[in-house]
Amino acid sequence: MKKASKAEDKISADPLLEILCGKRTRSSEIQNLPGSLWPQPCRYIGSNHLRKQDEYSISADLPLLGPRLLILQEFNLRQRPRGFWALWRDRRDKPKWYTFWVVLIVGGFTIVLSIVQIALSTAQLAVSIKPPTGPD
Repeated sequence: MKKASKAEDKISADPLLEILCGKRTRSSEIQNLPGSLWPQPCRYIGSNHLRKQDEYSISADLPLLGPRLLILQEFNLRQRPRGFWALWRDRRDKPKWYTFWVVLIVGGFTIVLSIVQIALSTAQLAVSIKPPTGPD
């Protein structure tokens, strides 16, 4: 596999995506983008400033960027944590995260009880092998 040069690393495959995902909403680069890029429902009335919403319709609100953002969202949803620490911090899938913690707590409790059981069995075996000698 050929390693990319430093010049190739600096070239973005999609410069608009780098601006949109790498800058704050109020940054001058985003605010200077043409107003026609943003659909009317996403802009404040009388200006090209972006308005924040909780939900967007890809076809109505984002006709130009919607398909590209949908590809990004699908990519993000396919990503799975790799390794223990990534699973520890990953909270995207709440049922899986709670299952992880329940298994961790119940499994830890089971291991502690097993160790206590082994210790008590060992003590019981030690007492049964050497019966106490009493005055006969």
